[in-house]
Amino acid sequence: MKLKVFAKTLPPFFVLFLLLFLTQGIAQVIKWRVQSFYPGGALYDTLVSKYFADTVKKLSGGRLEVMTYGSGSLVPFAETLDAVGKGVIEGAIWWPAYDTGRDMTGTIFGADIPFGFNGEEWFAWFTQYGGLELMEELYGKWNIKPIGPLVGGPTQIFLQLKKPARSLKDLKGRVIRIVGIEAEVMKEFGVKPISLPAGEIYTAMERGTIDGLEYASPIDNFKFGFHEVAKHILLPGWHSTTATAFLMVNKDVWAKLPDDLKFVVESAAYKTFLAQRAYEIPESAKAMRKLKEAGCTITRLSDADLQALDEAGKKVLDRYASQNPFFAKVLKSIMEYKALLKELEPLTNVSYKVQEPKK
Repeated sequence: MKLKVFAKTLPPFFVLFLLLFLTQGIAQVIKWRVQSFYPGGALYDTLVSKYFADTVKKLSGGRLEVMTYGSGSLVPFAETLDAVGKGVIEGAIWWPAYDTGRDMTGTIFGADIPFGFNGEEWFAWFTQYGGLELMEELYGKWNIKPIGPLVGGPTQIFLQLKKPARSLKDLKGRVIRIVGIEAEVMKEFGVKPISLPAGEIYTAMERGTIDGLEYASPIDNFKFGFHEVAKHILLPGWHSTTATAFLMVNKDVWAKLPDDLKFVVESAAYKTFLAQRAYEIPESAKAMRKLKEAGCTITRLSDADLQALDEAGKKVLDRYASQNPFFAKVLKSIMEYKALLKELEPLTNVSYKVQEPKK
């Protein structure tokens, strides 16, 4: 009662000042709905999506809350990017190679090109060599701001086969589940590519509908049990040395975000990238060991075959570049960067062939 009387005796302007003083410390919580291309509850949903969201919350002191949802939970998978651009959802965790229907350049931004770089080298291209600016140029047309990368996955297994193969010639005429630019490359060697969703690959191998498969990293291939129906592994993973995924944010939403929270989001993205890489490098090695223990044979293509694949890959990339000026612009940056990295080879290449002892 005394408090009410006291408040009534205060001048109106002082009451307003007091209310502003008491409420200015209460920060408004900004909430984002972010749909991932990873299925909800899957390993990478936890490793990437949830980790990123938790990091943002911690770094922002709870001022920004990223609510992540599995693939298709908020909008159909195929409509994810449109939903971000139109502001239906605030953002998405996304692999740009899915956007080749819009612009084939997405396959470069997704690191899905022949004889590319490892995760750290791609990260440097995006953040230090203009890659992210080029990406913003493309995605900005769709009202989207790319952040990251969040992901730089491990090198993928080239092929797992029902019957062994020691060379590209052995693959001629085989029906193989393989998609993307690598599918176009393999046509040059007589392979019959077929596109199948992940959930149908095992059954297709089991029934003999396909002779082999290209899917993902040793971690994923082992998890899906492909070694049970495809015992023969052909390496190296020339076609996909990593895979990069990003946070895609609606540009209007990003523009309204305070500068300090923009820094938080970018920092959380980079921290997620590092944590994901640190996890995947040893786990990928463990998965390769498990595949061998499960009875898989490991065969490496000859240098001559790898050179032939490289030449065929360049042919396919040049064809896309001739059809798409922006693809050509980004590919030029990639090739310049690749030439630059060659300067490091004498410094970093410490491999050698074991010499047989003289008798």
